[in-house]
Amino acid sequence: MFFKNIEKCVAVVTGAGAGIGRALAIQLAKQDVDLALADVDSNALEGTKALLEEYDVDVSLHSVNVSDWEAMQVFADDVIAEHGQVNLLFNIAGITVVKSFEDATVGDWERITGVNYWGVIYGCKAFIPHMKEQPRSHIANMSSMAAFAGLPEQSSYCATKAAVRALSESLFVELKPYNIGVTSIHPGMVKTDFIENSADSKTDNKVAEMSAKLMQSVGMDVDKTAARIIKAVKKNELHLVLGADSMMINWAKRYAPYLFHQALPLANRFM
Repeated sequence: MFFKNIEKCVAVVTGAGAGIGRALAIQLAKQDVDLALADVDSNALEGTKALLEEYDVDVSLHSVNVSDWEAMQVFADDVIAEHGQVNLLFNIAGITVVKSFEDATVGDWERITGVNYWGVIYGCKAFIPHMKEQPRSHIANMSSMAAFAGLPEQSSYCATKAAVRALSESLFVELKPYNIGVTSIHPGMVKTDFIENSADSKTDNKVAEMSAKLMQSVGMDVDKTAARIIKAVKKNELHLVLGADSMMINWAKRYAPYLFHQALPLANRFM
């Protein structure tokens, strides 16, 4: 096992203002991990911090746009100045836009790519030099079940999440000599406000509305999701496939790729 425990570690969590990022912050605090929490929404960060008051851990808040390289460099410097080290990096921040490729603008693509992909690259670039100084450390990058298949109305999201998966696999090999583990996280639907809080949250889009409702009705519990992510970090898992829907898509794409993509338009017609 890579980590017997993570007590007294310092964890960086992006996207910590809500959803899986917030749930991770709480689960980590329960395990006596000090936290450097980042989000573009400073008010949301304050809300997360309020939920951590009962835990005896050091918490620093950082209002950061993960798609800004200079800001991420300053963020890393601030974390080291505040906490002295970084052992765990959770690149969780992400957004989506529910539009066809034709309807999505170049601006939509730039926003999605900036947060979902460049945000992960910048996080790794900024913190890996500091993580190499530790006897062991770990990076967890948020991919998705969307990395396994090209889903309709989600071309930008799928493309960025597939890129995160490939990046994580390369880093898993490259960083092993430095005792830095890497996990690519592939959740299916989780009970969060992810779609509503994303770049296209006000769209009058039937697919987006149905997806948001499905997430709330059949999605995984966000606290259980966070706990499973931490377990994967401790075990140094390369891929973490979370949820029956993610497992099903992974299996179907691997063993029946043509039939899977033939069926997608039919499923989309009922949404």
